[in-house]
Amino acid sequence: MSNSVLVKYFLRALLLFRRFLLLTFTKKTAINQSENSSLPYSLVYLCHEKDIDVLERSIKITPGNIAGDLNRIILIYPSAQKENFRNRFSWLSYDEFTDEALFSKFLSPGTMSLLDTVKRQGWIKQQLLKFLAAYIVPTQKYLVVDADTVVIDRMEFEKNGKPVFYFSDELEFSYRRYIKRLLGHCSYSTLSFVSHICLFDKKQVMYMMDYIAHKRFTPVSEMEDSQDKAVMAMLSALDFDNDSILSEYELYKYFVTEVAREKIVIRYWRNKALNLLTWNGELDSYKQLYYSVSFHDYYRK
Repeated sequence: MSNSVLVKYFLRALLLFRRFLLLTFTKKTAINQSENSSLPYSLVYLCHEKDIDVLERSIKITPGNIAGDLNRIILIYPSAQKENFRNRFSWLSYDEFTDEALFSKFLSPGTMSLLDTVKRQGWIKQQLLKFLAAYIVPTQKYLVVDADTVVIDRMEFEKNGKPVFYFSDELEFSYRRYIKRLLGHCSYSTLSFVSHICLFDKKQVMYMMDYIAHKRFTPVSEMEDSQDKAVMAMLSALDFDNDSILSEYELYKYFVTEVAREKIVIRYWRNKALNLLTWNGELDSYKQLYYSVSFHDYYRK
């Protein structure tokens, strides 16, 4: 067994031990019920029909557990699945966009061609759409929740004017290597913010897109072109062969703290992964320890 594999197993064991300590010896943060109306936000889901059963539960349960004032729900899904989603959510008032419509609105044919060549295209598209959502949501803040995740107990994403970021049990250095390739700098950390849920600020996302566009393409001819140039830069920085992979949550958090220099609040994510195939349908028993549960697709295969 190589040294790199041994180091990976050792770090994973440390993360599991940290998880045990955090869940056993720390308490969930108490959130004042009156804060439920303090933050107007849009709730955005990047959807695929494989997660449609979990998504329906999330839409029914998650909004009531977010400290904020829900403005609207926005579903973004593949064009080919539009009718399936419309039929399933005919009871719901929501805005809808297809991934193809958003990409064609903001990306040039050249960037679209580049996107068509990347590995794990569907996964990369979903991450890019979370940034492009900044240009179509009606509120200053928008909360992205992964379609396989349900928030089961109160969570807040702003505290005393500072954004709250939740760190997870991952430790994936490839995401940091990607940020360094894209921005030219990145400090390594033992905290990962790939937590299946994140509050985005439109102003910060647009600043990030402009920053990336101008850094890679100077000058950018028109302000409207910055989304396209930023996406092209993000795609060009991908290097799957050398383990340099985009994570939208890691990139956004790094930009907010290291480039925009915004002060933040950090909390442990308290998420539980469940198998939808063996789950008994009950969620209340998980509330004592966890904020959210996730039903990942790989458990269903």
